[in-house]
Amino acid sequence: VGVLESAAGSIVQVEHKLYLPESLFALDRSARAEELQLSTATLTYTVSSACPVLSLNLDIHNQSKDHRLRLGFRPFAIERILVRDVQGYIERPLRQPDHWRCTYTQPHSGWLLLQGPQRQRLSIFALGLREYELAEDGTLFITVLRCVDWISRADLSTRRFAAGPAVYIPEAQMMGHWQFRMAVGLLEDPGQCESEFKRWAVPPVVYQNLEKVLAHA
Repeated sequence: VGVLESAAGSIVQVEHKLYLPESLFALDRSARAEELQLSTATLTYTVSSACPVLSLNLDIHNQSKDHRLRLGFRPFAIERILVRDVQGYIERPLRQPDHWRCTYTQPHSGWLLLQGPQRQRLSIFALGLREYELAEDGTLFITVLRCVDWISRADLSTRRFAAGPAVYIPEAQMMGHWQFRMAVGLLEDPGQCESEFKRWAVPPVVYQNLEKVLAHA
């Protein structure tokens, strides 16, 4: 754990060591391998007086195959979930329909707004991490890594049928080094979420005029 404080804000860095099974059992994929591999996840939290959200940077070194790594949030009893969509925002159901027998993951396009009793709110920003799931215990998970080697396998227990043609893509195991940006805040409504998300997602570009620097060298 590392902490850096200044007049402009504070930075806290936490490193997690994850001992994960190396892969699925190679023969029939019915269980995980007994061998463990060490992966690391470093979370950097940044609080700034100039930004209304807490920024969260994820730095991950993944050394295991065939797994899903998620970040969970359980702030309060979630009553509504509003998510950014390609043409605005929509409200998504909290629970899957009775006839649905697959894993009930949902997409979003950049932010989620969780609403609870007594005007409780939590906004979550996530760049490039488009999948979330609300678990039975009320935890909302954002998928960070989904490590697979086949797209649309037909033998998954979480899906009754293939989603399309099966394609072998070994690079989808997402081995190695990955970096992601997220943020959380207490924004009140979708309008605030959208405006603050755009400011946070596209920070101002700062560069130095090399000609002036060289002229005064």
